[in-house]
Amino acid sequence: MLRKYVGLIWVLLLACAGVSCDSTRHLSSNEYLLKYPVQVKTEGSLKPEILQSSITLKPNRRILLPKSYLHLYNFGLLLRKDSSSFKNWMLSYKPLQRFYTQGTRWLVEDIGEKPILISPDALKTDSINLRNVAFANGYFNPSISYQIDTIQTYWERQKANVSFEVKENTPSKIVKVNYRLRDTLAQTTPESWHQFLAAYDTSQSLLSLKKGPIIYRHKLLEQERIRANNALRNSGYFTFSQSLIEFVVDTSYTSSRVSDSSSKALAVWVDVVQLPPIYTIEEIQINIRRAKDPPDVLESISQTIRGNTLTESLRRQMRLSRGRLADSVKASFKVTPELLQKVNLNFIARHIYLAEGERFSLSQARLTQQRLLELPMIQLASLNYEVDQESGGLTLIIDLQTAQIYQLKVGAESFTDFDFRTSTNLPVVGASLGLSNKNTFGQSELLELNVGGNFGLYGSQEDASNFQNIFLELGGNIKLSVPQFILPIGRQNNLKLERFHPQTTLSFSLSQENRQEFDRSVTGFDLGYRWHHIRPNTKKLIVSTLTPLAINFIDIRINSADFQAQIDSLPQAIRTDYQARFSSLLNYSFTYSTYGRNRVTHTNFIQATVEMGGNLPFLLDRLLSENGEGDNLFQNNLFYGQYLKGSLEYKRFIPLGPGRELILRGFMGAAKAYNTNQDSSQQIYLHVPYENRFFSGGANSMRGWRSNTLGPGRLSLGEFQNLQTSSSASSLLAPGGEIIFEANAEYRFDVYSYLELALFTDLGNVWFNQEVEEFEESPSDSPKSVFSRDNLVLGWDVGIGFRFDFSFLILRLDIGQQLFAPDAGWVIRQFPQDLGGSRSQFNLGISYPF
Repeated sequence: MLRKYVGLIWVLLLACAGVSCDSTRHLSSNEYLLKYPVQVKTEGSLKPEILQSSITLKPNRRILLPKSYLHLYNFGLLLRKDSSSFKNWMLSYKPLQRFYTQGTRWLVEDIGEKPILISPDALKTDSINLRNVAFANGYFNPSISYQIDTIQTYWERQKANVSFEVKENTPSKIVKVNYRLRDTLAQTTPESWHQFLAAYDTSQSLLSLKKGPIIYRHKLLEQERIRANNALRNSGYFTFSQSLIEFVVDTSYTSSRVSDSSSKALAVWVDVVQLPPIYTIEEIQINIRRAKDPPDVLESISQTIRGNTLTESLRRQMRLSRGRLADSVKASFKVTPELLQKVNLNFIARHIYLAEGERFSLSQARLTQQRLLELPMIQLASLNYEVDQESGGLTLIIDLQTAQIYQLKVGAESFTDFDFRTSTNLPVVGASLGLSNKNTFGQSELLELNVGGNFGLYGSQEDASNFQNIFLELGGNIKLSVPQFILPIGRQNNLKLERFHPQTTLSFSLSQENRQEFDRSVTGFDLGYRWHHIRPNTKKLIVSTLTPLAINFIDIRINSADFQAQIDSLPQAIRTDYQARFSSLLNYSFTYSTYGRNRVTHTNFIQATVEMGGNLPFLLDRLLSENGEGDNLFQNNLFYGQYLKGSLEYKRFIPLGPGRELILRGFMGAAKAYNTNQDSSQQIYLHVPYENRFFSGGANSMRGWRSNTLGPGRLSLGEFQNLQTSSSASSLLAPGGEIIFEANAEYRFDVYSYLELALFTDLGNVWFNQEVEEFEESPSDSPKSVFSRDNLVLGWDVGIGFRFDFSFLILRLDIGQQLFAPDAGWVIRQFPQDLGGSRSQFNLGISYPF
């Protein structure tokens, strides 16, 4: 089947190639098509890529072939100009005429692109742009020249390339910076001016010359204006704006600090247009209404509530205890009667980081808004100010709208993300039901109850078309998220940490999975903490997650004697994958991310994780057991394994222009079992428990392999499972590994409207730390599954992906083809005969793979 699609693609590519040979057919004799991107050469003082970004003259876009959009345009134009009798005969049929009109319009006007020609106006514009970029970076007198190289070959006629040469000449350096108040008529005292300079914080200025003269850059002045504006607004200058700072550059300044002839001295005057007053917060008023209330619902409430003005009788009348509004809270409230009994006003006040009687601070205002919006119970939060210019006071008005307290979610899904390792990338059918309460105890606690199930098919690991077995999973969980740390650290210490948006999560889960061969049930409990490391920053996210306790009890019951025989044929070291288990872990994860927040500039994602498991059952077993020797069985019944595990993931998003982007991903990890039972007679070494290993292959991993089936090492899955025949319909779980490495690259580009194509390649594999075969059966000193020099081979695949972006949902189809398989070597030896079959994979998914 895949060969048919490959053949069709080749036919389309050859057709486009035929049109591309005539890409200049519709040009007049004095017009030249730009073939390659414009090149910029410099003396080396400025990086070429800085200057390259200012070039507006770019060649026609491409899809898979050079100038693909121009080829489509020319093809449509060719169809329009065709005057053959065959065309006239076809257009005599109205359905074909309508199809022809719409098709040529789509090719020429919608998806096609007119030829990009080299013109004097375009060259003049880019020369000016290059000069401006050089000027903005301190080179005031650059010389710009360009060269047009025409191509004289028959096949490349009327095509040319353009290159610019930029000579930067002498750079200009800032050697003196002065600060002055331009409004000389203002009644400004020296004390107020010095106070302003202290708030401006000249020591932190980007124009500071503590390390000597700096090369003039226009961008540096813009960045300094932003820095100064933030510093001043954080010090009470509420009405200050960037427009009140201007820079005057004195090019006639001379100084001995620049003694060599290769640089020119500059002086910069930082002019403050007007000195504004300092504002303090006189009053804070918090208005709270429900999601279904109209915006003017609070206008009918004339009286505000303030803790220190409430009498005991009023408190009893409103049923408002000091635990819900303390006398010490310095804020006034307007709350609808329905919310007054449901919202803890002390809790809301603790998320306000501006205080009455203190100076206004922009960073504290941003922190306040962000922390309020992070609360599950808050849907909208806006900060507004009433300014009293005479007194220099501000009234801060915070308008809050609560979310719907109860929320019901009902959904269906067709893509699985189970805890167990299914052996197929094909979709399954699932449904879920969720109920949540976003203000369970009055302080924005989030209580979630979810139930769901999935039904699907899986089949032989050796025969990709044999999906004959059925699995069914049902499960549910209850989860409580509290917006503070539940720790014995004292209430005051806990309150001080609220600015870091702490969160404690408690969850309890149950799931039951039924297959023809075995049943599997899991009971779990998790306790986790999450917090931010820095104050609000729209450009980055730095978060830590600590899970000090996660417990799972896993019960497995074998239903088939044949399946038990397959288990018995496995290496004894991993037969524990099919035993009842007691699993526990301690996990810490650190995340630094700007990824996905800005799709215009380069962004990054880094996540490091450290995990330790199995210590809780080990300690409990020592306390409850009479003997001190361990056997990795809790109370001689439930298997457990102790291990250490670490992983590091890195993703980088690189924009390449409108509608084009390159995404890189790297992932590596290692796990090591320790304190395991070592049987000296049989040399059985236990490994990291099944649930805690690494797995490779699937829709978000190595896309040329089915889910979790790559490796370990140079073994195929059939070899590892000791299958007697390739037709065995094995339902054994893929073993995974204890060491993993993956590297992925994906080039995405828009094609038309909601359709996006992607070209990708993946490298990776998994290995075990030590042999999984029994010692006496090991084929060599270095078994194929072990991480060693001989087994350091990576699977390699390439493929094409189709992304259908419907704004609210991204559907994805990836077709991956193995090029090199660790168990078989090079897969593609004859092209295209070796394409497809069991060495290719169709992957369906929702959203991007990474």
